[in-house]
Amino acid sequence: MIKAIIFDLWDTIGSKGFAINKLFKEHFKIEESPDYLKNYEESIQLNKWVSKEEMAKNFLGKFNLSTTKTNIQYVINTFDMGAKNSILFKGIKELLATLKQKYKLGLISNTTSFEIVFVDKYDIRKYFDQIVCSHDIGKLKPSREIFEEMTKRLKCLLNECLFIDDSKHNIEKAKEYGMKTILFENVAKLKKELNLLRVSI
Repeated sequence: MIKAIIFDLWDTIGSKGFAINKLFKEHFKIEESPDYLKNYEESIQLNKWVSKEEMAKNFLGKFNLSTTKTNIQYVINTFDMGAKNSILFKGIKELLATLKQKYKLGLISNTTSFEIVFVDKYDIRKYFDQIVCSHDIGKLKPSREIFEEMTKRLKCLLNECLFIDDSKHNIEKAKEYGMKTILFENVAKLKKELNLLRVSI
């Protein structure tokens, strides 16, 4: 029985319109590597930074890039552009409001403390019983620890949760932990898949 529904944030609830990690890889000519995304996330999403400059320097240092004012400003400007351009997917707010009536709702995100303000920008924080971000607990999705932290806060078990994310890798790991899952593609398809799982919408 599903007691809680846990959402990913970026490209599931809303979008910046571009992938910051890809822009950085292209701009700084970082070599292709299977570990690039993990290293990128670890460099910026595991800490509560005092400033964007501090975050930028950590990213540049992680990839052995020069911490010039130009490079630091590029990193900061890119994050600011993502925050400015971010949009909430049409129909998501209404869906959250409906689900909130019968289920506990959670939000798990690998994101920075500067980007999570998205939930306030679109006034959706009120729909979530709990929000767990990588920078809050020093763990990245899809680690088991970040999911267990969420279920602890929601007072339910992993097998009582439905997890929705746009990443196949995250979905596969959540399944391993015993969670029910939906791979997000768009809001219309999400509603159909919720119906198939007999989730009341």
